Amino acid sequence: MSRAKEHFYALAAITMIGLLLAAIFIAGPSASNAAPLGAPTPVTYTQGANPPRDMVFFSGTPIAVTTPQRVCYQAPEYGKLDLQYSSLPAGVNNVTFSLEASNDNVTWVTNQTIINANSTPVASTMQQYHLYGKFTCMSVTLANATPVTIIAKGVAK
Repeated sequence: MSRAKEHFYALAAITMIGLLLAAIFIAGPSASNAAPLGAPTPVTYTQGANPPRDMVFFSGTPIAVTTPQRVCYQAPEYGKLDLQYSSLPAGVNNVTFSLEASNDNVTWVTNQTIINANSTPVASTMQQYHLYGKFTCMSVTLANATPVTIIAKGVAK
């Protein structure tokens, strides 16, 4: 091979390598190598160290008094309650269900009102609620002494 051809091939190889390096510098790093724009938000579900706990607030015995009826559990280690409930008035009566919380078992704060002065039967319904404080109660208040069958059972987790 002649010396001229060797010089030509060497010059062509150097030129191609130079063009390749220039293209890499102009294009910059690929997006997959870049750092994220912000810290990713972790998505976690924590069951906790405690096993789920059954809480039977009302088991279906008719209530026929107008003073609020309250059933409580000490459960500060739980944060959520899957509550299944129903009410069946024997006549016309307004029913109010509410979840209450306390840290001293004396002063009660209504966290969530589940049913507010409802006079129609409530079929079995299930919803999830947050638990607060050291003690969790369900309170039932009736407008009159007409009996109402109430079922309220929960699983704390």
